[in-house]
Amino acid sequence: MSTNSYIAYYNEATGKVVATYCHYDGYIECNGKILADNYNDQYSAEAVASGGYYSALYETIGESVAKSVHSEDPMEFDSIEGLIAELADCPFIEYAYLWVEGQWFVLSSQHRVYSVAA
Repeated sequence: MSTNSYIAYYNEATGKVVATYCHYDGYIECNGKILADNYNDQYSAEAVASGGYYSALYETIGESVAKSVHSEDPMEFDSIEGLIAELADCPFIEYAYLWVEGQWFVLSSQHRVYSVAA
């Protein structure tokens, strides 16, 4: 069984979000750690989020691409809200990692916070 995720960055100039699908090991202890340890600057975050498709995420983009069974173009969302809506509508994507304002954020379809009307 896989833990699917998106790896994305917010482009402040266009207001759009560029995202890559990652099939395996999307949970925080794996992909979250790899992103924090190896892709923790603007250039690296944009590069990893522009890969299009990874079977699994590795310490280098080259290894991530070389070990992938598919090749796809990255996705583009019109806004951060568009990425969040995709995560809400797509039950097989469990995590989304978003690089924005110089840091990684994680969104989880399994750990939602709901507002309660007073």
